[in-house]
Amino acid sequence: MLDARQAAIDYSNDGFIEIISRELTCMTREEQVLRSYARMEQHRDRCTEVERTHRLQEYEALTARLFETPNRECRTLRTDLSPKNPIQVRKRFRYFPQAFYRHDHFELLYVHAGRCRYVSPMQEQDLEEGDFCLVECGIPHQVQNDSDECILIDLSICREQLETLCASFLEEENLLTRYFKGALYGVASHPLVIFQTGGDQAVRYYLLAMLCEYQYRLP
Repeated sequence: MLDARQAAIDYSNDGFIEIISRELTCMTREEQVLRSYARMEQHRDRCTEVERTHRLQEYEALTARLFETPNRECRTLRTDLSPKNPIQVRKRFRYFPQAFYRHDHFELLYVHAGRCRYVSPMQEQDLEEGDFCLVECGIPHQVQNDSDECILIDLSICREQLETLCASFLEEENLLTRYFKGALYGVASHPLVIFQTGGDQAVRYYLLAMLCEYQYRLP
């Protein structure tokens, strides 16, 4: 999807957002596996036993890549985060496995297109295009994005990196800083904070640029 052509992308081009948005709608191999399994489970496809076995095997192989503990009630999400790579920006696979998972980093989700639903034991929330959400680390949750139209950009950031970036901001005292302090040093009262950006083109532009730059730097 986002390959070596990134080197030739002109970020000042007025058509940059349209070009990358079109790329994001392309169905990846992983998304095809997840969609096929979802359609089978929802009885939208008639499958022979051989086809059911094939789809299940492909799905289980993919979930083993996505989660460190794929068979537990609450799974642990795999990432490439490390002290040398404290930030990760990726497109979230559509039809992501509908199971609760947790992680030790902060997750920022941007709804580039379509709708989805965030679910945790503490909170449920419908999300729509333009919503930019901060998900607290350590809280079991799932994001239901089971449609072709839902395009999510997932920005993961280590707790220590976020603390460093927000050091001066955290010295202030207001509702938002109280949330961050609770999330960083304790437990926030609401595991999801939503910033509704609507059709703000600047937000969309910078997130797509971050996605392209991150993908270009992958080995």
